[in-house]
Amino acid sequence: MYTSSQLTRSILPKLLLLLLLAGAAAGCKPTEKNYRSAYDVARDKRERDLRQQEQLRADMGIGGSEIHLSDTDATLATIGERQVWTRHLNFPRADSVGTYAVSVALFRMDTNAKALAADLQAQGWPETRASHSADNYFVIVGSSDSRDRALELLDSFQTTHPGWQYVGQPGILLLIGGSR
Repeated sequence: MYTSSQLTRSILPKLLLLLLLAGAAAGCKPTEKNYRSAYDVARDKRERDLRQQEQLRADMGIGGSEIHLSDTDATLATIGERQVWTRHLNFPRADSVGTYAVSVALFRMDTNAKALAADLQAQGWPETRASHSADNYFVIVGSSDSRDRALELLDSFQTTHPGWQYVGQPGILLLIGGSR
């Protein structure tokens, strides 16, 4: 038999904790209103992102028919008179990537990207670096805030490396977005 003081010290705190936990669990039920609210937030974000991409495309002069590769998220877009593989990405500020960057390879492991970047630096591409975005490491030979300068860099790389194999990419890639 328990005395009242033993009951108070041993069983009562446990009962109170159990009641508190049961009450907290009952208050965490998802409701249709919560689901609807989360859906609306996600839909609004998706629509906002699409509007921003459309505005960016208009500002860049990208038009015409496009081919989209879902496995690489690359799009063959018409810029002025040319067709260029493009991809919209953002890089960490530490990478200091300009609005337009020229990528020549894509890896899942940073060691592979850094090794290729070091090889290209040794070949005379001093701005080459491995930059991380969207769970991938891009080997970027240079970047610029000028679209025309980035396209010149793209042409220069293709001219000096005509047989280059663009690992992980459909071809040389113009990355749009830069560091945020």
